[in-house]
Amino acid sequence: MLIRRYQSGDETEVAVVYNSAFKDDIESLPDIYQYNEVTVNDVIEWLQGNTVIWVAEVDNRIIGYAQVRVDIECGKKEVPVLHFIPKKWDLEQSNIAVLPEFQRSGVGTKLVQEITEKYKNTAEIATAYTFSDNRGAERLFESSGFAMHDAFYYSDYAEDRPFANSSVFETLELENLKAPNNLNPHITFRRATLDDVVVITEIHRHNVFWCDECSTLQWNRDFIMGKYGHTVFVVEGEGEVVGAIDYYKDGRVGISGVLPSMTKRGIGSAMFYNILLAMKEEGYKIAFMDSGLTQIDAIKMYERFGFSIQRRQNAWIKQLL
Repeated sequence: MLIRRYQSGDETEVAVVYNSAFKDDIESLPDIYQYNEVTVNDVIEWLQGNTVIWVAEVDNRIIGYAQVRVDIECGKKEVPVLHFIPKKWDLEQSNIAVLPEFQRSGVGTKLVQEITEKYKNTAEIATAYTFSDNRGAERLFESSGFAMHDAFYYSDYAEDRPFANSSVFETLELENLKAPNNLNPHITFRRATLDDVVVITEIHRHNVFWCDECSTLQWNRDFIMGKYGHTVFVVEGEGEVVGAIDYYKDGRVGISGVLPSMTKRGIGSAMFYNILLAMKEEGYKIAFMDSGLTQIDAIKMYERFGFSIQRRQNAWIKQLL
């Protein structure tokens, strides 16, 4: 078996591997997970920026592949990281697949092990993500020396925030939405405007620590204007903006937060209820939450509103140095 980098012309076979290996997910997962049959053009689009596809080949036939990228994560120092990435975004699993007839024969393990070996002088850490109900993928990374972490801390990156964490995906049928007890009545909930950009940037700086661009004024201007597909709201207390929250066009409640000086006053719960109510009034049937396992208080709040966990997305880590 040959492990090599993708070459122009491989896209047809790679698409066949994806559509065969993920057939059950394509047929059964909700649309929000974006598991659809891919085309040749989709595979070509995966190769944007510094993304690389490695393929496993037998007798000149591609039987498996993995999509990876090396990023520099900036913390206490710059940490080069090999990511086994999802094909598009972070509600998916790592995009690694093997034709069904070659599964459970060591192809995936060889693919992962050879890729990590190739990058051992380039990256300090390798990361991968799997759904908790995908036991085949979890066994694959475990056998390749990865360990699953609810939250992984790396001292060279930061002492007080996780380098990576597992998440839970939760849903609520909005017809079952009920107002919580003791809802804070002393707030005003409204759509965000560009006049709110400075305070929303400050809110994101405190609450969305994993997203550097979310702390810039330009990104937040674009965010408020809907460039990224979000509808953004703010909550006011005593006439001042103290919190922000949004929902995405697919029904996902997005990033949110309250200024540190305004926590523990029921503002977060009131803000969360109001955005769910706004989604319901807009005709959404289901609200979807993606919550890192470090967000303990947030997850408890979602459960109080009746959200139920649909699945976990587990983080797998291997230190290469």
